[in-house]
Amino acid sequence: MTPVAPDPEEIAIGWALRHVEGEMDFEAIEAFADWLQQSPAHGEAFDRAMASWAMLEGPRFEPEILSLRSEALDALHAVQSKRWRARWRLPAVKHMALAAAGLALVVGAGLYFWLKPDHYETGTGERRVVALSDGSLLAMDAQSSVTVDYRADGRHLVLEKGRATFTVAKDPLHPFSVASHGSLVVATGTQFGMEWLGGQTRVVLYEGHVAILRHQGDRLVPGLLEGRQHGIAADTMLTPGREAVVPEGPAPVSVHDLADPRSERAWEQGQIDVSDEPLGVVAARMNRYLPGPHLLVAQEAAPIRISGLFNAGDLEAFVSGVTHVAPVVAERQADGSFCLRTPSNSTAPCR
Repeated sequence: MTPVAPDPEEIAIGWALRHVEGEMDFEAIEAFADWLQQSPAHGEAFDRAMASWAMLEGPRFEPEILSLRSEALDALHAVQSKRWRARWRLPAVKHMALAAAGLALVVGAGLYFWLKPDHYETGTGERRVVALSDGSLLAMDAQSSVTVDYRADGRHLVLEKGRATFTVAKDPLHPFSVASHGSLVVATGTQFGMEWLGGQTRVVLYEGHVAILRHQGDRLVPGLLEGRQHGIAADTMLTPGREAVVPEGPAPVSVHDLADPRSERAWEQGQIDVSDEPLGVVAARMNRYLPGPHLLVAQEAAPIRISGLFNAGDLEAFVSGVTHVAPVVAERQADGSFCLRTPSNSTAPCR
């Protein structure tokens, strides 16, 4: 009877298992090199096996998946008890090993398809830290909303509203991206913050590197800087300690230094650290912590820039502090809200 040639995909799985377990002695390395040289398809099959196996690494898998991985290795070890050159003469044992390995790899490759999108939301005054299934961390500010969708082609998140900090677990096979109102931030192994506020997405980079893309019709294109640097991609200038501001519309992106990047994370400790920011923007952040009454700002007072450190949710203290450092007056409304106006326009409507 004519022997059946081994399936390259099955052999590739066996080589992948030996690589990830560190069981490649000199003889095995020579045999592996010979196998790769036999056909370009062998290298492609090995790449697929290694990519699938990588999904079985890390904390994101359930005990059942880890059990399959263990079974695959145990079966492979039974085969490896014989000399490498003779192992393919044991078809029953070989196929048992490869079947177990193949099952584990198939499960690993399909796992992202099985994970349903998760939606996380915080209420007024609520902060939350979520450990994601790949080992990444998501820290959410009050009144924020994030959807997490992990698939085979990557880790896709959407910041619908509010603010969040992302500490990304390294996984080059699955890019980590966060979309927000027409912009897309793509990162691998890094830490950054994003905030949707006032028709703009603000991206603060704490560590590593991100790419900033924008939707142009049905395509994604690099976000370009404003002014004389209009032709330069924004992420070229976005180094740790800087912030990019991405408008929702077609306007260019701006990038600027932060006086103290740590202040951008003060909200994680329940504080609002303000450094030369418009009063209207600061009031919008403060309102995330106020179930009511709210803080209102008249149109002509909104651009006034302020600085200071405030306790999130302490409306009375915020109003007292702002009226001492900025040219504004506060008027209490019937519902208990405060309206901030300039002294010269005391009748301007608040919103």
